Amino acid sequence: MNSKRSKNTENLIKKTENSLITIAQLIPGLKDAANIAKKIIEIQEKRKEDRIELFCKKLIEGSLTAGEINNKDNPGYEIEFGDLLQACMNDSDSSKSTLYAQLTIALRFGDLDKEKRRHFVLSLKQLSFEDLELLRESFIVSSHEIIPKAGNAILSQSDVFNPKNLSSIRALSISTLTQLGAVSKQGITELGKEFIKSIYQRESLTPDSMRLKVWQKPYIAILTDPTKNEEHDLIVNELKKLRVRCVKLNIAEFSPQKQNLNQYKAIILSGNYKDLLYSRSQDVIKHVEDNAYKYISLGHNLPSQKSIALRKFFSEAEGAAEKSLKIAKEFEFITDTPQ
Repeated sequence: MNSKRSKNTENLIKKTENSLITIAQLIPGLKDAANIAKKIIEIQEKRKEDRIELFCKKLIEGSLTAGEINNKDNPGYEIEFGDLLQACMNDSDSSKSTLYAQLTIALRFGDLDKEKRRHFVLSLKQLSFEDLELLRESFIVSSHEIIPKAGNAILSQSDVFNPKNLSSIRALSISTLTQLGAVSKQGITELGKEFIKSIYQRESLTPDSMRLKVWQKPYIAILTDPTKNEEHDLIVNELKKLRVRCVKLNIAEFSPQKQNLNQYKAIILSGNYKDLLYSRSQDVIKHVEDNAYKYISLGHNLPSQKSIALRKFFSEAEGAAEKSLKIAKEFEFITDTPQ
């Protein structure tokens, strides 16, 4: 194989040398065409060797032996293997080498039908590494409640594929992924998910692998008044830093059923609720009395003067960061999150 490759290399060097000599005659100052041609081919060969080495290393990690390549149960696999190896060497994007190897393993040990096998090989050839990384992010977002960079919601498929959140070049990935059936208007498709699982290892499909953070659960809520309260925003933002999602609920619309208060691990009272209807304040008080274990106060005022028991009361003098940390610890959220 080495002698054959050397012969091919010599022929390619000779052809390239002849071309460069012709160019050298037209461009003053371009000398030593043979050495230039040789260097170009050496670089090309070295890149191919590096990719083959990485490709094979990944196959070994996936327990794919030489005997497995010659698969009697699937005689077409040897052709697929050769096709993927050749594609790996020819692909201008060296970042995809391990992905070609992973797909090779998936085709050998997976249960993909013939149509999907062909489609996945074609898709991997056509898609850039950036396209694949965007699809990988979409896959992770589809199975985890990811914290967005801005806001307090859960990162959605529409966020991932929003052209406004992507560079002009990366936005082109959406069209390519859609044409290959990996993405629809709703986000990553089932075909896209199956494809991603075929080219990435399991540990590469976790939020940590893309430095994405996941909301801790259950969520907590803060009862807000109709007027803008800056402390509410500060508390929400500080809790976000601890991966604790704090949902704002309008106290004027207080309803345990409609607002599904049972889903929240804690409910925060904070601010002046003096303009709240008396009847509504009675609803709040009753719910607090029945669920005192989940209510905490950061300093509040209800129309009723009735004293009610709460799980915790934090001083108004404390800052938002300190209050948020105490809330998280009180309800046993993880607070030593990695940076």
